[in-house]
Amino acid sequence: MWLTAPEELQPFGIRPRTAQPLRCTAEHLQARQSGGRDTAPNIAAACWLCNQRRHRRKSPPEPEAYRTHVLKRLAKGKWHPPAVVRLARAKAPAS
Repeated sequence: MWLTAPEELQPFGIRPRTAQPLRCTAEHLQARQSGGRDTAPNIAAACWLCNQRRHRRKSPPEPEAYRTHVLKRLAKGKWHPPAVVRLARAKAPAS
């Protein structure tokens, strides 16, 4: 994710236009419309794309269910679009 400008991801080979959906946003775990508050325990960092996808669902998952979903996808290496994963791996330092 980037915070100030999409150019922050250029060192990873990601062009600003491609980086747009990866902008860092504040994700309310319990939506404000459902009584969630603007407090630290209720807010997590999320890229804009993930935030939008979660809330476009007909019935957005509860925070813990969504957290479990995210962790499973991350463990499988299937969270980000394939092009972003390839770029990040190509730019990663050799271990």
